[in-house]
Amino acid sequence: MAEVIESQVDWLSCTSQRSVEGASLHAVGESLLALEEAHGARTRPGSRLGYAGLRAKRIFLGVGPQGTLLDVSGDLARVAFEEASGACDHISRLDIAATVRFERAMDAYERERWEEYLTWCASVGGEHRGHYEEDDRRAGSCYVGSSKSDVLLRIYNKEGEALRRGTPQEVEHYLRCHRFELQLRNERACAMAASLSDPTTRARRILGTLAGFLSDKGLSSSDLSPERMALVPGFRRRSDDDVSLGWLAEQVRPTLERLCAKGSTEHVIAALGLDSVPEHGTRPRATVGPQEVWRAPRL
Repeated sequence: MAEVIESQVDWLSCTSQRSVEGASLHAVGESLLALEEAHGARTRPGSRLGYAGLRAKRIFLGVGPQGTLLDVSGDLARVAFEEASGACDHISRLDIAATVRFERAMDAYERERWEEYLTWCASVGGEHRGHYEEDDRRAGSCYVGSSKSDVLLRIYNKEGEALRRGTPQEVEHYLRCHRFELQLRNERACAMAASLSDPTTRARRILGTLAGFLSDKGLSSSDLSPERMALVPGFRRRSDDDVSLGWLAEQVRPTLERLCAKGSTEHVIAALGLDSVPEHGTRPRATVGPQEVWRAPRL
């Protein structure tokens, strides 16, 4: 038996050709950058597809001769979907995702889905794209479609991903979980976004779309039943600050403890420059064009 713990927008790439001064999409992006910084993400200069601006952990905001580009991913895409999609002229990419938790480990889940897909391909004939892969922990990923097309489905072991790159909290959060992600581009992305305009039906519509695509490709869709939804509130992945603190704890702390044990505490503080750090400090953040006010929901 499985339960659906997440059903949401997971990636949004959108553009606006309106001037920066009047573009509400730009205002949305500025507020999301501020939100990311508030959660410990580091903002850096960046560029993408001819747009120049700023990027943080789950966002890129850029401007160029063609207008404004905003990319958001993960829970930030879920939070910003209504405002960003309503402020843009075009959506070039939209990912929808559902995460399913099972009562017991399902290590062969992705391989079984891949075998289902191969059976369907053989039965209908013609040319079909996709592939299957496993990592060094034998956590599988099943791909249906091509990354060059407007539609790509990925099914993967979410617990396995958390074990590779996550914190202990993420591993616990995604215990026995598998993820379905459908990547849509251009016209398909715009049509999907329009169908998700009502927040009260969004989670069910995402499940329905994913289940329909699975069925069309010969894959079982029973695990995505809306009757099994037990949605868990948004889960923030570790920030840049979390990563840095983790590195300090693992790589630097043992050396500091050894030096302090030898009576060199004052020298350690001076070497790290901590004797000149204000008790409460802030740093200015660069901006991308004029700022407007948009209050993002809290994660």
